[in-house]
Amino acid sequence: MRRHRPEKLKKGEGRDYEIRVNLGEDYKVPSRPSKWRLGFDERGAYWTRFEKQRNRADACRKISDWYSNSPLKKVLGKKSDEVLEVKDHYNEVVYYPAMIPSQAKNKFLPQDKLAEIVKLSKGILEKNVDFVKSGSFIRTKEFYYKRNRERYIKVPDVPYVYESFGRYYAHTQVVPQKREGGYNNINWRCVRKSNGEFASTASDHKRGKIVQQAKRSMIKLKHTNLQKAVKEAIKLVEEKSNTYRESN
Repeated sequence: MRRHRPEKLKKGEGRDYEIRVNLGEDYKVPSRPSKWRLGFDERGAYWTRFEKQRNRADACRKISDWYSNSPLKKVLGKKSDEVLEVKDHYNEVVYYPAMIPSQAKNKFLPQDKLAEIVKLSKGILEKNVDFVKSGSFIRTKEFYYKRNRERYIKVPDVPYVYESFGRYYAHTQVVPQKREGGYNNINWRCVRKSNGEFASTASDHKRGKIVQQAKRSMIKLKHTNLQKAVKEAIKLVEEKSNTYRESN
């Protein structure tokens, strides 16, 4: 896949973004380049400088490319997500439940912004600590549980049809349930009760053992118009039911 390259800025365009490279407590790195300033805090040594770009996403792409091709990466032995930070001066990183950790504008978050995003997520995002996945934060198991629970929304007052991200789906059985070993001997007869009323009785039946569990699935419908989608869903369910009856 071709990588996105930030467009060259014209005169007067762009914003200044503060970049930070966390060098850590064991400060053994090459001589500081002229554009960078050296500083120290509770997290150890770091370099900072400003980068002018059109937006935060381009600033993140630019500094990521620089680090990938820098001898510093080999010296530190760490991934870009572990050491790089780009200030969010213009509040471009805004929390929303489906935000993507690896998206350029969401990467390399400073500590305060990262804490804000994690807090607002209420348990569906967390700080990235092992960097197996890309990004300053990663999605938790709760994110995937929540997404699966809320992914499909039942369309009210119509059969079978669910909506998800602007498309319609039919909830239909794709594999029928099968039983073996059962029987049902019907022997209808009438008996008179003590009060004179008649009652019918039937007995001797046994449910067979399930040898194949039924499975249901969401099947994406072709139509985006609700009325047409409902007709398509009903037809699909009826076709599936007829197929199961014929096979049995």
